[in-house]
Amino acid sequence: MSDTKNNNLPVEAQTETAPEQTLTRLKKKLVADAIKKTGCCKMSKLLDAISEDLCNRYPEKRIDYELSRLHLETTKDIRDLIELYFDTFPGEYFRN
Repeated sequence: MSDTKNNNLPVEAQTETAPEQTLTRLKKKLVADAIKKTGCCKMSKLLDAISEDLCNRYPEKRIDYELSRLHLETTKDIRDLIELYFDTFPGEYFRN
């Protein structure tokens, strides 16, 4: 029988924060580079720039693994990353 903390879930199933909601150095760099490249803060342009950067950064054979590791497998994941970045660094809207 496994230990439980709250709400009767096994400890292994409980997480403090979801890893996809963390802003790592690499994720921060992806968004910052996209802002510099596009010169704006429009979601659609940043999505394109980040997607292009990820495709160029990783070889075709490894890209699925790397996107899974970074929790950036879908467009929604990348949108959430951009929103998290601007929530964390609100002054970026005005640096351009």
